[in-house]
Amino acid sequence: CRTIRGFLSVIQREWIDAGHPFSDRYRNGPWSPKNQKTSSDGSSFFLFLHAINHLVATYPSHFQFNSSLLLKLHDECIASEYGTFLCNSEAERIQLKTKSKTYSIWKLFQMKQFTNPLYEAPIPQPAWPLGPCDLWRDYWCRYQNNKSTKSTSQLEIQAVQQLVSRNQELREKMQQLA
Repeated sequence: CRTIRGFLSVIQREWIDAGHPFSDRYRNGPWSPKNQKTSSDGSSFFLFLHAINHLVATYPSHFQFNSSLLLKLHDECIASEYGTFLCNSEAERIQLKTKSKTYSIWKLFQMKQFTNPLYEAPIPQPAWPLGPCDLWRDYWCRYQNNKSTKSTSQLEIQAVQQLVSRNQELREKMQQLA
């Protein structure tokens, strides 16, 4: 989700489609009834945007978008100029026919002003060095009596026992030489 498209799809899937109560949380928007402030005013969505802004500032070349995109998203949650953040759920959006009565905000973010000029497309690398992939021998080979399928834990125990005995031998040799 470091590209504009990826980040916006995360917001669509995890916030809008999942039913984040934008309408309830941002009651001071132009489409909201007046004098209906509740204790749930404010939003975890703002905290999410704030955290992403911190990541963008910390890793300036890792994100295709800039903080202007985050600020615009926040402002549109409050102002509701577009229909994307108007309702609390997909059922509400269908009932109120927001898709036919309003515009989606997503096309707005194709503008150049939201693109980070420092962004460098990452070279895919694994999160950790990949070593040989081995079976979970204790599980898959537990009913076989073949020596080559001994459990990993049995092999590890034997290896540690050999190391302990070799260590003891070397200690005894050192004492003889001293």
